[in-house]
Amino acid sequence: MTFAPLIAPVVPSLAERYGAVLAAVRALRPGRLARVTEDERGLWLLLESALREAQLSARIAIVSPDAVPRTLAEAHALWSRVEADVLAQLAAEAAGLARARSPLAAHVLDAQGRFAATARAVGDLFAALTRAT
Repeated sequence: MTFAPLIAPVVPSLAERYGAVLAAVRALRPGRLARVTEDERGLWLLLESALREAQLSARIAIVSPDAVPRTLAEAHALWSRVEADVLAQLAAEAAGLARARSPLAAHVLDAQGRFAATARAVGDLFAALTRAT
């Protein structure tokens, strides 16, 4: 006989997961005294900037996370899940507004497009940094 747990597992909110990705990138970024190439240092700065841009385009409030990924690969995997969730959230919001014939639907679709473009850039930057390290 199996028993269901009495307390459902707590799933971090989208804002917490986004905050965790950003915190991981900041924590993993090499310091000024680290021996890395200027190109690699630039990739880290671009990644953080692109994450901020994506956050603004999707209007995500960042909440301080309880747990932060410890490796670049973990941060990249979490980012992939966050990206999919944000795109789904924006698509659902746009669909709801379109059904209500709201003029805001076009703005949400525009935000979704900006987020998708920035999210691709973030994924590419994660991949480039993974290859460089």
